[in-house]
Amino acid sequence: MIYLISNFKKNLISSGSWWLTCIKIDKKNIDIDNLMLKLKEKEIPTRRVFMPASEMPYLKEFSKPCPNAYEIYNQGICLPSSTLNEEEDIRKAALIIKETLNG
Repeated sequence: MIYLISNFKKNLISSGSWWLTCIKIDKKNIDIDNLMLKLKEKEIPTRRVFMPASEMPYLKEFSKPCPNAYEIYNQGICLPSSTLNEEEDIRKAALIIKETLNG
């Protein structure tokens, strides 16, 4: 199962910008690095989700380990997000992810 991490709720004073689209792969047997490589081979850039604050040297003394942050970091990737993305770009990335996850 794939979860879309961006799950913003609209309210009266703010709205989500959708500048960063991420997915979390909820399968233990999926190699995230391999998935990213397959996407790169198809010219779809990705990157890892932000490292947990407790792992950043300059924040270690101010933060505590957060299991949810580690789970998202280990199972998540950020997908291309741009105002230049066309619907076909999104469909292409989704298809490659689906094919890779289904083996």
